[in-house]
Amino acid sequence: VSQSRYDADDYRYFPDPDLTPFIVTDKDIEIYREALPMLPEQWIRELVTEFALTDYDAGILTEDKELLDYFLSIAAVSPHFKAIVNWLLGPAKSYVNENGIPFSALGINPERWASMIELVQQDKVSFSAAATKLFPVLLTNKTDDPMQLAADLNLLQTSNANELELWVDEVLLSMPEKVEEYKKGKKGLIGLFMGEVKKRSKGKADPKRTNDILLSKLS
Repeated sequence: VSQSRYDADDYRYFPDPDLTPFIVTDKDIEIYREALPMLPEQWIRELVTEFALTDYDAGILTEDKELLDYFLSIAAVSPHFKAIVNWLLGPAKSYVNENGIPFSALGINPERWASMIELVQQDKVSFSAAATKLFPVLLTNKTDDPMQLAADLNLLQTSNANELELWVDEVLLSMPEKVEEYKKGKKGLIGLFMGEVKKRSKGKADPKRTNDILLSKLS
């Protein structure tokens, strides 16, 4: 015949006389709570509010603590937070994935990251040139300043009006039919002209200044 059990006594439960009472106060709980690391949801709010990142970027960063720590180390010396994310989730992530290494093994300290990012932000080096030519050199050259390396690699863009006008004039004179088409309303050709100037300057023409000069000469 089965017997139902309803109370702790039925299971032979009894207090252990050798265990001393353990009292946790509200103050203890608060101390433990403050000692806990930030949770992913908290980090997402922090990244969105303090670093002006999108929810998507913040979510990607918080999926990998090492990536998040790497971002924070660069953000401590560079104000271009979105640009940092673009670099880490683009060229840097591709490199670490291909080589099976952690971000910390890249060997580029935060200050050199900040310097390279600043070159791009100031339009001194294009992002494409920085990502494909300057970044690989920084991975092996652990000491030289990115600005000096960019100069040595002939990556620095020029905003010199005389040089830019020369390249623009050469392109427009070589494509008279396209110039006429542009003036008749085919405004999409501005991209073609920009591309030709880029080729003639070997990537050294400042895009914004070049675009301004093109528009002025084509008006």
